[in-house]
Amino acid sequence: MKYAFIVEDTDEFRNLLVQQLEALPHVWEIAAFAGGADALDAISSLARAPDIALIDLGLPDVEGAQVIRTLHAAFPDLPILVISVYAREDKVLEAVRAGAKG
Repeated sequence: MKYAFIVEDTDEFRNLLVQQLEALPHVWEIAAFAGGADALDAISSLARAPDIALIDLGLPDVEGAQVIRTLHAAFPDLPILVISVYAREDKVLEAVRAGAKG
């Protein structure tokens, strides 16, 4: 079973990501969060490393880069992908410096 960790504040987009993962051939366990604070709380209690993390940068409560930084510290080999409408170079570079892979 594959495990995905998703943090996206837009309900429609978060639900679409979940549906797309569920449509893949492998069975996915999915932890999906609308806010960074809930995601940060969950990271400390994860029983195993996710297989992938999809993180929005523009969260309403916590910077997405902070979630990325925390995930990367807990699971250095975790592939973390940014899902965001932010195109500003400083935001993208901050995410990469925090541990995002793409």
